[in-house]
Parts: sequence; C-alpha cells; structure tokens
Amino acid sequence: METIPGNIKEETEDRIVLVREGALIAFIGLFMTVICLVICYATFIAGVDIKGGLLERIGSLIIPPAFTVIGILILWEGLSSREVIIDKKFQSVTIKECTGIKYFNHVEKIPFSRIKTIGVSYCTECHIDHDSPTNDPADSWKITLITIDGGSTPIYCSDDDSTLKIEEIAGKIRKITDKKLPYQSVSDKKNDPDT
Repeated sequence: METIPGNIKEETEDRIVLVREGALIAFIGLFMTVICLVICYATFIAGVDIKGGLLERIGSLIIPPAFTVIGILILWEGLSSREVIIDKKFQSVTIKECTGIKYFNHVEKIPFSRIKTIGVSYCTECHIDHDSPTNDPADSWKITLITIDGGSTPIYCSDDDSTLKIEEIAGKIRKITDKKLPYQSVSDKKNDPDT
C-alpha cells in the first residue's frame, strides 16, 4: 500500500514539507482488529458446536481470522507515514517513509537537477485527466515529480482540494524547484491577455 502525503506541515518561501497522517486509518484498523479478535475468541470458546451446516461452520472459522488479518494490515497502513521535504537550500526533494519497524524505513533524495517537471493530474476511476474533474468522492488530485529518466514519484494526493488549491501548491513547488508545469494552469489563463 502506497502512502502519499495529503497535508502541508510546513511552508516557507524556500521550503515546503508535505506529510501523510494516518491516525484515522490506524484507529479503524485497531477497531477492526479488536472486534475480529473478540469474534475469533468467541468462536474458539464455542468450539465446533456452532449450529448450522458445514458452510456456516467453515465461514465462522475462516472469516473472523481473515478480517483480523485485514484489520492488522489497515492498522499497519495507518501507522506508516511519509514525509516529503522540498528544500531550496539543499537543492533536493527528500522522501522519508517510516513504518512501525525500523528495518522497513526508507529515505530517498531526488536532486532538483534530476527533476524534469512537476506533474498535476486529476485521477478518476476510469482515467487520468487534468481538464475534466467530475467531483466524484472516489476521485483525487495528484502532484508528481517527473524525473529526466521518465520516472514519476507521487508527492501529494488529495480528494478534498479544488483545482486552484492544487495549482497553488504545485506552483509553490515549481517556484522552489524552478521547474515548469507541463500545462498552462487556470490561473495562468486568467492572466494571459490572449485568452
């Protein structure tokens, strides 16, 4: 599961820090795990005296442990965090991924010289398109770093932000990294005398 920042933690003229906070996800995972463990315990106490046919017995012995594992995975996802630091002073983007286990923590630095553009896309369930937001709750905005080797690293994702807010965040990142956006933004069109 990929953790993409969706909040701005710190913002100055020469530095922006994007973070992903998973407290709600962790709470849901913890709640689900506890409930499923209670059901597993009750099933264990009841033993094989579960009333019903073979299908009900199999379901009551397999479904609660399966949902317990899913709850643990959701809890793990909620406890994982990602921080993206875009710093003009150090001329790099630092991506820090932290999990509950130190062995799985990861830090990646992308120098500004490796960044080709800052990409902004609107992701729907069907396709990715910048120009046609449908305002579906499942849709989201993404800001990505597109590197000179053709790679793409998502650094910000939000389904709550408007077009102008996303373009404002992408504009600040562009200003710090001194990279161009791959399209003319809505705010640029307003200032363009030809439109």
